[in-house]
Amino acid sequence: MDLMLGEQYEVVSPENIIRFHVKAHSNRPEDIEVKNHLAQKTICLYGSRWNGCCNKQELKGMLSKDQKNLEAMVRNTLKEKGVAEDVKVLLEKSTFPARFYGGKFFPPGKYEALYIIIGDGNGENWWCVLFPPLCFNVIPEVPDEEETSFSTEEKKEMAKQKTDKDSSKEPSYRFFLLEFLLKAVQRFN
Repeated sequence: MDLMLGEQYEVVSPENIIRFHVKAHSNRPEDIEVKNHLAQKTICLYGSRWNGCCNKQELKGMLSKDQKNLEAMVRNTLKEKGVAEDVKVLLEKSTFPARFYGGKFFPPGKYEALYIIIGDGNGENWWCVLFPPLCFNVIPEVPDEEETSFSTEEKKEMAKQKTDKDSSKEPSYRFFLLEFLLKAVQRFN
């Protein structure tokens, strides 16, 4: 059941959510860069597919089907970047603390989550909400120097997603101060 917290934030129920987390091997700058690149690449490659899911169960089934391909993509990306750490891709329920994200309040509780854990997973955590689809509106553009690490098929998929996004008739609104504050809160995760 979704409730309003004051007048500003919708309180969501953990039963209706699937989160996405990418954990860096360590907090060394190069490990954080790899983590951010993997998060971005995953959303760019799979976002349009996952965004089309109508409910949590449909997305959970799709994530289960995509898990092996996702793990192969992550392993190849790490190899291309010269990263020797192993990786785990997991879909499981975990306990999380309360957080604000995308104008919603996520109370503490057990949530389904897709994890990409690089190496020891002792570094910074990048996360977003896959369902309901809140991740897909905040995908940063891929810098030119990073585009070379994408295969031809991956570049085609990203171009298709960008074209689909650009052809949308609905205006997009951003609240920079709120985004900044939310990012600051996330850094303390």
